[in-house]
Amino acid sequence: LVGSARVVVAAAVIMFAVFVAFVPEGDSSLKPIALGLAVGVAVDAFLVRMTLVPAVLALLGDKAWWMPRWLDRLLPKLDVEGEAVEREVRLADWPSEPAIAVAADELSAVGSSDAEQPVFRDISLRLGYGGTLLVTGESRTTRTLLLALSGRLAGIEGRLRVDGLLVPERAGAVRARVGVALLDDTADAARAVADAVG
Repeated sequence: LVGSARVVVAAAVIMFAVFVAFVPEGDSSLKPIALGLAVGVAVDAFLVRMTLVPAVLALLGDKAWWMPRWLDRLLPKLDVEGEAVEREVRLADWPSEPAIAVAADELSAVGSSDAEQPVFRDISLRLGYGGTLLVTGESRTTRTLLLALSGRLAGIEGRLRVDGLLVPERAGAVRARVGVALLDDTADAARAVADAVG
């Protein structure tokens, strides 16, 4: 808000001056419209944008930026400052091995924001195309790792590239390419795998 204050003030002054110019010298039907627009621009720029919005943001603090999880999942992730592009460029030559379907280095995931211990940590792996990865362990850990490797888990740290796409930056494209079969019910395992692949 501080950086945009000059732009808002300059735009408001210009629009206010243009609209006010029509009030003394203009068509009688145009004068009330011009006056209304001039007052509206002044109130919006100086009262709302310069006073009320910063005050409300200061009162709410971090809660002003809270968003429901369901809405956060629906909205696209915009990389306004280019951090994802910088990371893509920095990791362009990683991994150095050719023909790697899945590569991970120091991959960790925290289950929730209040969790003290990560669900898994320091996972490093290389899986070539046509290879098989067998993950065994506690159900919560293996499920979380599977979701992370398939681009379906947001809270991961470390480096992960799946089918040439860096995760989490390109997680949407990874989700479209990678099927997931959670085999909780072993009686219907074949159908779950068929649904995930097809």
